[in-house]
Parts: sequence; C-alpha cells; structure tokens
Amino acid sequence: MNNYDTDVQIIDAIKTGDPEGIKQLYHLYYKMIADMILKNSGQLEDAEDIFQDTLIALVTAIRKDGFTLSAKLSSLIYSISRNQWLYKLRGHRHGPFIPTDGFDPAAEVGQIEEKELFEERHSLIARLIDKISIECQKILKEFYFEEKALKDIGVQMNYTEGSIRVKKSRCMDSLKKLVEEDSDYQQNIKS
Repeated sequence: MNNYDTDVQIIDAIKTGDPEGIKQLYHLYYKMIADMILKNSGQLEDAEDIFQDTLIALVTAIRKDGFTLSAKLSSLIYSISRNQWLYKLRGHRHGPFIPTDGFDPAAEVGQIEEKELFEERHSLIARLIDKISIECQKILKEFYFEEKALKDIGVQMNYTEGSIRVKKSRCMDSLKKLVEEDSDYQQNIKS
C-alpha cells in the first residue's frame, strides 16, 4: 500500500482512479468516524454505512472539475459523516431514513471554511479585546457574547440608549482598528 503523506496526494490518487487513495482514506479516517457514531447511539454497521456513503460523496466531489480542497481532509470527512449521521438519526425518530441523493459535499466545504474563518477571527478578537478600554470590553462582551440589548446595557452603566449605541460603535471601531493593524490579520489577507 502506498502511503500518501498529504491530503493533496490522496486527492490526486482519487482523481486518477488509484484505489490506494481510497484505501488510505479508510486507513486514516474510518476509526475517527466509527468512534463518533458509536458514541452517538450508533452500531458498527451504521459506522460502516455512513463511512461508505461519505466516501461516495467525497469521491464524487473530488472527481468533479474544479474541485479544490479548502479545509483539512479530516475535517471534511468528519463534517460529511456527522451530517449524514445526524440526518439518519432524525430519520429514525421521525420515520424511515431517506437517502441523501441531493447531498452536496461542496456545500460542506463552505461550511467548514466559514467555521475555520470564524474560529481564526474569534481567536484574534479574544487576544486583542484586552487592548481596548475596560468599559469597551464590558459593552462589547455583554452585547455580543451575552446578547444583552443595548438599552439594558445602557441602564446598567448609567447611559441613555443613544449614548450606549454611540459608545458601542466607537468601541467596535477601536477593536476593528486593532484587528486591521494586527500582523496575523495582515498575513491572512495576503495569503
């Protein structure tokens, strides 16, 4: 068995029809998917079915013109399998399982990209928020993370609703400026 060292090598093998690419997917990722399904009310047969369906969806997507991998292959496989398993679980609860003929793995890639981008931005913002004033930190954390209404934040901090709205806007501008000046953010824009 060839051991492909990278996601790109595995994808290239699948594109050219080399069966070793699919064998490598089994070798690398089957246990991860089986563990996820077994921990979520599934049986070994379920894991085998879901993994097989995932591979069919993945291979179909890879062999389409214009396919590019924009996330880790493991993330893509996990996401497809997880969504198929959740769909199957819903089917057991509300009636028979309906095959996912219209399943579009390319949409999964978009969801993974969004999640990774969100996590990168969230990490950057978490690191930079300490550089703005304590008052701004409180306003932004309560508004965005605790989902409090501006009016309630204003009452709590002894500001009118209009004043707290202006303060929140200024705090966001300060945080946005820090983000835009950050070297990690600049690096991501250039790459």
